Amino acid sequence: MYCFGILLFIACGAQNADKHDAEKMQENIFKDFPSQQMLFENYMQQKRVLIVCSDSDVVIYNAMQQFLERIKENRDEFKFELKRSSEVIASDLENTPLYMIGAFADINAFTKIDQNLLPFKFDGSHFEFDNKRFEDSTDIIKMSFYPSPFNKQLPITIITGNSTTAIEAYVNEITKNARGYFFWENWGYQIYRNSKRIVLGNFSSDSLTQWQLDKKEHWEFDYTGKIIRDDDKIQFIDHNTGLSKAEMDSVINMVVTNLGQTEFECGGVIKEKIKYHIYPSTEIKGLMLNNTDQVHVNFETQEVHAAINKEFKNMYPATEAQLVVRQLLGKPKVDALEPGVALLGKNKWGGTGYAYWAKKLNDARLF
Repeated sequence: MYCFGILLFIACGAQNADKHDAEKMQENIFKDFPSQQMLFENYMQQKRVLIVCSDSDVVIYNAMQQFLERIKENRDEFKFELKRSSEVIASDLENTPLYMIGAFADINAFTKIDQNLLPFKFDGSHFEFDNKRFEDSTDIIKMSFYPSPFNKQLPITIITGNSTTAIEAYVNEITKNARGYFFWENWGYQIYRNSKRIVLGNFSSDSLTQWQLDKKEHWEFDYTGKIIRDDDKIQFIDHNTGLSKAEMDSVINMVVTNLGQTEFECGGVIKEKIKYHIYPSTEIKGLMLNNTDQVHVNFETQEVHAAINKEFKNMYPATEAQLVVRQLLGKPKVDALEPGVALLGKNKWGGTGYAYWAKKLNDARLF
């Protein structure tokens, strides 16, 4: 037992030493990195960007080729060049801002990236980031505008993930409507799972902690949520709102009452259950769903997404009632009819109800 204790002590000491050495090495790496401002200035001076795709991924290569053709007229003085990884030479990597897109192993087979110089690491078909393993086949990471392992004075953006299929789907989606801003990312890193952004954040620009994760600008999103009420017609799901039971009950009772009223007005009973997702703020809702409205609905999935907090007290928009109207009356020929019917009789719409605002318009002869 005594010998075992000594061996355990030595092993733990070795592990701690290894961890300390790794942290020390990372600190030294960060010290060699330029500031974010300097990296941006160097990028602007280059006036050239190289996009690298793996040889085997024809889908991504073709998608990027079509995208570059589409934005040709908006390029200004910047030159965008697309190459397969086997076509890239050392001077390309060392002297050009880079975008690397595709399976990491495929690209790395030619470029030989030193993963110690990146904030994420691939282990087989999975990657690690922020001391967490991301193992789902749909997991994708986009690291934007980071000091390049080939030349720290120039930026690199990497879009990669655990499966080629997931990367292809992401690239097709992001380039479908994007223009030149595809190459101007506001976030330092993003991780997607099943096409939903689950991690989002920025690297620190503070001189003492630069290029480390800035925990003040780091979010991990809960898309599953907690079911807090479920009946035949509606299910309420809380996404970490922090509301008290009394506050949540108040919201639920108002929504249930108003949906029942809309059913009565439309002369029927809904057959498809509605899911009502509740978020703590429009900021979090926007970051998760790319929609910062207080409330919006999805007619295909019969879901409501609402930000509920003190900021919107007495500002009930009655948006979710549109799902009831659509189920019972069908899609309108005149779009304005649907939200109009949805807010009928809702005395909390706009704080006071539609009749109050209609009277204002009428009195001002603006009807």
